[in-house]
Amino acid sequence: MGQSWVETETAGCDLGDVRLNRRLEAMLEALGERPGKSLPTAFQDWSNTKAAYRFFANGNVSEDKILEGHFAASAL
Repeated sequence: MGQSWVETETAGCDLGDVRLNRRLEAMLEALGERPGKSLPTAFQDWSNTKAAYRFFANGNVSEDKILEGHFAASAL
């Protein structure tokens, strides 16, 4: 079975912790299902919204690291 678009986009992304990588995948899935929505609306409950805010506040997460996966997927 082929990879989902999220798995393809994040395959080249390494945030240094498997939990952060999994959180990124879950967030992309949720945001992809509800494009243009706010984070609380996209994540549908407070625990997932708070997890997203913690993700973005994490010092190991950066725009460059997140985009590495996208750039790698785009080069295929």
